[in-house]
Amino acid sequence: MRAVDEWIGANDDTPFPPRVRVRVFERAGGKCEVCSRKLGPADKWQVDHIIALINGGANRESNARCICDWCHKAKTRQDVAAKSKTARVRAHHLGIKPKTSRPIPGSKASGIKRRFDGTTINRATGEPV
Repeated sequence: MRAVDEWIGANDDTPFPPRVRVRVFERAGGKCEVCSRKLGPADKWQVDHIIALINGGANRESNARCICDWCHKAKTRQDVAAKSKTARVRAHHLGIKPKTSRPIPGSKASGIKRRFDGTTINRATGEPV
């Protein structure tokens, strides 16, 4: 049984208070919970969400862990990649197609047509470019 109630953030933007950061650090034994590296006084560390907020995790103490800055950067990249893939799959299933960044020059999507004599015209208006 816990002597202290679990901390739950009021919303997703609520940062972990210092007392919770200390509890998470002590629960981890002063080590990074990803690479098991002992964290010294000069080392930078973060309280990380095990399941990221952007991937549906909760902003609460039970979803928090102590992680060093090196591992935190890699974990954040993985979380963003997972969210991007989820968004792409959802859009695909809904039939939403992403816009192409730039059409291939000379293709019908480019809006410019080159004639056999070498002149170029605007496909929409027919005027020379």
